[in-house]
Amino acid sequence: MSRSTETKLAVGLVLGLALLTVNALIIFASIRTLQANNRWVDHTRVVLGKLEQTLSTLRDTETAQRGYLLTGDESYRQSLPAGVARIRRNLEDLEGLLADNVGQRERLAALRSAIDRRLTILEETSEARRREGLEAAAQIVASGREKAAMDEVVRLFEAMQREENDLLSRRLDESRAGLRGAIGASVLFTVAVIALLGLVYALFRRDAVRRRRAAEAEHASEARKAAMLESALDAIITIDHEGRVLEFNPAAERTFGYAREQVIGRELAELIIPPALRDRHREGLKRYLATGEGPILGRRLELTAQRADGTEIPIELSITRLPAEGPPVFSGFLRDITERKQAEEALRQGEERIRMLLDSSSEGIYGIDTHGRCTFANPACARLLGFEDPAALIGRNLHELAHHTRPDGTPLPAEDCRIYRASRVGKPAQADDEVFWRADGTSFPVEYRSAPIIRDGEVLGAVVTFADITRRRRAEEALRESEERFRVMADSIPQLAWMARPDGSIFWYNRRWYEYTGTTPEQMEGWGWQAVHDPAELPRVLAKFKAAIAAGELWEDIFPLRRHDGQMRWHLSRAVPVKDERGRVVQWFGTNTDITDRMQVEEELRQAKEAAEAASRAKSTFLANMSHELRTPLNAIIGYSEMLQEEAEADGREADAADLKKINTAGKQLLGLINDILDLSKIEAGKMDLYLETFDIPEMIRSLAETVQPLVEQNRNTLVIHCPPDLGAMRADLTKVRQALLNLLSNASKFTERGTITLEAAREREGGQDWVMFRITDTGIGMTPEQLARLFQPFTQADASTTRKYGGTGLGLTITRRFCQMMGGDVTVRSEPGRGSTFTIRLPTEVLERTHEEASASEASPPVGAEPGSVVLVIDDDPAVRDLMRRALSKEGLRIATAASGEEGLRLARQLRPEAITLDVMMPGLDGWAVLSALKSDPELAEIPVVMVTIVDDKNLGYALGAADYLTKPIDRDRLAAILKKHRRDRPRGTALIVEDDEATRQLVRHMLEGDGWGVIEAENGQVGLDRVADSCPDLIILDLMMPELDGFGFATELRRHPEWRAIPIIVLTAKDLSEEDRARLNGKVHRILQKGAYTRDELLSEVRRELIDRIRTGIAAPNGGQRSGDAP
Repeated sequence: MSRSTETKLAVGLVLGLALLTVNALIIFASIRTLQANNRWVDHTRVVLGKLEQTLSTLRDTETAQRGYLLTGDESYRQSLPAGVARIRRNLEDLEGLLADNVGQRERLAALRSAIDRRLTILEETSEARRREGLEAAAQIVASGREKAAMDEVVRLFEAMQREENDLLSRRLDESRAGLRGAIGASVLFTVAVIALLGLVYALFRRDAVRRRRAAEAEHASEARKAAMLESALDAIITIDHEGRVLEFNPAAERTFGYAREQVIGRELAELIIPPALRDRHREGLKRYLATGEGPILGRRLELTAQRADGTEIPIELSITRLPAEGPPVFSGFLRDITERKQAEEALRQGEERIRMLLDSSSEGIYGIDTHGRCTFANPACARLLGFEDPAALIGRNLHELAHHTRPDGTPLPAEDCRIYRASRVGKPAQADDEVFWRADGTSFPVEYRSAPIIRDGEVLGAVVTFADITRRRRAEEALRESEERFRVMADSIPQLAWMARPDGSIFWYNRRWYEYTGTTPEQMEGWGWQAVHDPAELPRVLAKFKAAIAAGELWEDIFPLRRHDGQMRWHLSRAVPVKDERGRVVQWFGTNTDITDRMQVEEELRQAKEAAEAASRAKSTFLANMSHELRTPLNAIIGYSEMLQEEAEADGREADAADLKKINTAGKQLLGLINDILDLSKIEAGKMDLYLETFDIPEMIRSLAETVQPLVEQNRNTLVIHCPPDLGAMRADLTKVRQALLNLLSNASKFTERGTITLEAAREREGGQDWVMFRITDTGIGMTPEQLARLFQPFTQADASTTRKYGGTGLGLTITRRFCQMMGGDVTVRSEPGRGSTFTIRLPTEVLERTHEEASASEASPPVGAEPGSVVLVIDDDPAVRDLMRRALSKEGLRIATAASGEEGLRLARQLRPEAITLDVMMPGLDGWAVLSALKSDPELAEIPVVMVTIVDDKNLGYALGAADYLTKPIDRDRLAAILKKHRRDRPRGTALIVEDDEATRQLVRHMLEGDGWGVIEAENGQVGLDRVADSCPDLIILDLMMPELDGFGFATELRRHPEWRAIPIIVLTAKDLSEEDRARLNGKVHRILQKGAYTRDELLSEVRRELIDRIRTGIAAPNGGQRSGDAP
């Protein structure tokens, strides 16, 4: 290389080096300028961040204050100092940051003053709430000072933010200009270096150095940004033009629940934007990229964001586009405002509650300032003062409007008004003796309270509540008048009256008390009444009285009180509690009534009652003895005449049989007379009981018609029955209903010849109750009004001629009426001489039971129910067939149970285990063949004989299914009886013990039993009877009740004490008229009760056979272990 070349190269190198040096110097200066600009940009952003933090903290402090004002929760108030401290630290930081900016420092000073004023008002409001309550705090809020101070703070904040944003824009422009200059110089010198080929290497080196330095500057800038992001309290998220996350600071991690590594590079919309807003976000980003329109940039927005767990939270968002070349980059500042929203909602609800409280209050409420002008009023206030709208009161002087005159009509100056003074002096006031005036000029009495509004020791006005007490005044006046009337009345009554406080101490007595006791009000005050009590009774009375006072319940007691003359007289004392609307006892009112004379009368009545009860018991004993003494000989007369009559008829001695029949008839008539007299005596003595049962009315009338038909036909009369078949059932004493109807039908038959006797039955409803009417009409001789007047008197007939012609005792109608009245009904009669009579029995369909009647009905009723194995079960759907078979088989000494369907028949067969069954074939539902199959397939029922009864002659099918025999309809009664007799088990007779003190009765019963094949043992009293049982245990006992030594009751009781004798059936045969108590004593000890003289030979033998059959069917062996020699076929 030549020297010139080398020189040129050297010159080139030198020139290149010079150019590189100049370029380096220019670039270095540009970089320094750029770095300075970047520092100022960062400085401006820090200032903006501090301003944002300061304003946000101030708003949070306001929110906490509102929460405290609304709820009074101390946790809100206690959070205020921390917020104030953060605000002051931020202001100090701002003062350091703005030291180089005189304009911003002036604004900062103004801002500091505005914030101090706002915080001072905040502290005043909180202190007023703590000391004086919500109303005082509300007055400060209502004054508008807080809003004005906050508006000034916001205005200064916005001015400083605008200044900083302007600085930021200028500095960014300067950075861009410096960058462009540096780039231009670099390009220029690069071209020069390229032109100087010898300087290429140097140029490359210079470029490398520049790139390295730029990278270092960028790294430093990034480090500063990272520090800012790390220390920021708000979430800061940076995204690129595609919406993908570039930065995600720790505050964002805490707020949204994502780790930074999870979100970098992911689309922001998929992370924190709720699904419903994602499309709007994407469209807004696209529109900005396309048009540059960004309406939300630089604005503060309240939106909803979504956390990583899917929950949504309210946030406050501000978005800024970062200054950078190339595609735009956006940075967002996000703050979780959940607590602020909750506080705002609490504030809103509190304000709403206050508004509702004011609007719903029935009392008038208004506020006034120190000049008496109205600042607010609720609807009740406007209404009470005669205005439609509370707004009409605002700003008006309410003293001049509504409180200008006293109740007596004299003017009330404002300086004398207690409400006005309260609003100026600051002292609470209340009154209930003044009036307010309405807009129409009328006045009304009021009760009011006025509370001053005081802030920082300064009285700002007052809040007044008032109520119209017109009704209360009227009530008080009425109460005064009532109390005066009460005192006049209480002083005029003969009782001793008194009133006591809630604790029982007496504060008032009427004049009669002082006159009776001879005491003074001073002596009786409080508990002084104890001085006039009997000391022996006082502890008991005092304890009972105090217990009633403590319980607040009615008090009643009887005790002696000392009269002024020293005499003790018995008093009935009662006290009732007087309670208020909440049920609290406010006082007691009591009276003392002198009952000494009444107690003496009651004692006399008690003694008389005991004497009457003793007489009644004596009468009952007499009636029982008379019943026994009269019925016992009649029993022999009727029984022997019946037996002799049967023997005379069997021997063909017709004349003797006719005479014996007359004797038997006369005996029964005499027995009927005795029964009537005893029934009347029992009714009058209150000893007659009702035995209630439910029975079918048409069935009862049909049976009654059969009974009375022969009597009707004696005088050639015609009986007509009018009874609807659907009349239904009634619950009453069937025996007494039948006897009452039979008495009336018998009378109608007796007093009617060749006429018509009509029996009608019907239902009617009257007085909310159902009744059954039985009407018996005859065409007989009729009666006069005089005869009707004494018709129902005992032992009375129409007149003496009637008695001579028709006979009778005059007891039938009396007993009939008494029976009907016992059942809650009555008997009435209409009659005209020569035109007949109409008797009407009116009974309730449901006779009410007295509490003791239910027990007597169950205890005293003879146990004649169908025990298992002692009945024949008739299964037939035709009621006429069931009735026919029941009547036919009952005459054979059998007890009958009936079923109207196959299902019911199977149920009764399993329940009763009958000794035989008659079964109809043609039945609806479950027919006879199905029932027969079911019976024969049941091991427990298969052995029961079944007789098929049907119109279909199909014996082979019946026998194939297991029928024992077969009958075709119409039924031959004799053949039915023969078939049942063939299939019933043999019934061997046994030994019967007759325990009876009357010889004639023993012989009569012996004759009846021996004629039926029984062996008989006799005993003349209960003690001998027990000996006979011990010697030879009988199969059956016939027992009289009234005997010497040991009566029938004692015999039955003693017999049941021996387990080996308990199974022996007892049939009571007595002339005693059994009372409810007698039946109770016999309950569970005897099986049947027959009345002497009231049974026939066949009835006695039927009962005896039934007991023996039951004994055999239930598997009870004879006590001696086998059949007796006296058993008959």
